[in-house]
Amino acid sequence: MTLRRCFRLDLGLALGLLLQACTSPARPGGKRAVEIVPPRLDLGVLTQNESAGGTVELRNLGGSPVRLGAGASSARCRWQGLPEKLAPGATARLAVLCQSDLLGPLREGLMVLDASRGDGLAALSIVGRVEPIIGFDTAFVDLRPDFGQVRSADVRLIGKHASRALPKVTTTGGDVVRVCPLTASAGGTPGLRVSCRGDRVGMHAGSLVVATGLAEQPTLTLSWGCRVPATLEVEPATPYFNLREGGDHATTVVVRSSQPGFSVRSVRIIEGPFSATLEKPNPDGSIPITIRVKKHAIPDDARTASGKLLIHSNDAREPRKEVPLFGFGKVNKLSSD
Repeated sequence: MTLRRCFRLDLGLALGLLLQACTSPARPGGKRAVEIVPPRLDLGVLTQNESAGGTVELRNLGGSPVRLGAGASSARCRWQGLPEKLAPGATARLAVLCQSDLLGPLREGLMVLDASRGDGLAALSIVGRVEPIIGFDTAFVDLRPDFGQVRSADVRLIGKHASRALPKVTTTGGDVVRVCPLTASAGGTPGLRVSCRGDRVGMHAGSLVVATGLAEQPTLTLSWGCRVPATLEVEPATPYFNLREGGDHATTVVVRSSQPGFSVRSVRIIEGPFSATLEKPNPDGSIPITIRVKKHAIPDDARTASGKLLIHSNDAREPRKEVPLFGFGKVNKLSSD
């Protein structure tokens, strides 16, 4: 074997050994091996705006000292007491401090870095749940009664001081809801029963304001909505007119109802420069109404016009239906009404 061939073999062997050294797993006695115990810290149930945290152990299982640095991988948690260096076989006890200002699940992560090389050595996942000092078990009460029926929902107080509260409603936020107190059951908390009777068609919304009787948080607010379905339908729901166009500004809206024997008794404009004419019913039972713009009643410098159409029918849920009317643009009066 020639000298050149021996040199090539020795060089290939050296490269192979170097690659193996870089990719081989860490072994005790020479390589870095840092771990966090436990790798997952469960903080449990936390109270909003109160101190939160726990402790873990950082262990150097390797055979050489490690210079440590913290990884900025968390928005709400941080290390406390992280040493600058950890000797071989040494253990450091670390504190974890977290902010508990945001309600709901807490999901954060912290990392320990090799300060000299910048790469990650070990990671800690942090979990928990932040509850209010006092609050409701829901953020919104959604009630959907049928017409003439009542729908109710019970809400309970939650939080560290919920059992001490004496809730009292100071305002309901609307006259379509009624609120009754619920006493605390065995081992439970007080609450409220929110009810809505479907006497008025449409979407109604508001907010309850409740005095808690607690100095820590004197009042609470709870949003609610009450949706009562209609049987009457107007298409289009908001008639629109382009006043810049010439000619006869007229459109037709169609009224229908799922109520048997439906009929429209009268229509009239109760506001705005418009006129309305009730037409003959269509074969499918729907009833058209023709609406026209009275251009002469609009000031020359006006760029909008608005009004209301009143439909009087035998629909049990909405016997009087108001339809908004809109006209946009400076009126073109070159043609007669």
